[in-house]
Amino acid sequence: MALLAFSAGGFGIGLTEFVIASLLIDVADDLGVTISQAGHLVGVYALAVVPGALIINPLIVRRPPIANLVALVGYAAITIGAATLIGVFLRV
Repeated sequence: MALLAFSAGGFGIGLTEFVIASLLIDVADDLGVTISQAGHLVGVYALAVVPGALIINPLIVRRPPIANLVALVGYAAITIGAATLIGVFLRV
């Protein structure tokens, strides 16, 4: 069962990078930046996922599921708030 969950998670993470790569032209148009600048988002995402997974995984194993859910919602709120800075990041 753990191997199935690990495989599904790896598939989901890999799939998200392919999806954003296929939508790159639309993302660049929506953000008002060049395609190469929008392409950096894929790299930044990958650089954030790997260390994040290595840090978060040992922390969530020992906590009850409801505490993990509350932490995930809090992290999502912070991430959504910081997402408004993506346009600033791409214009630098």
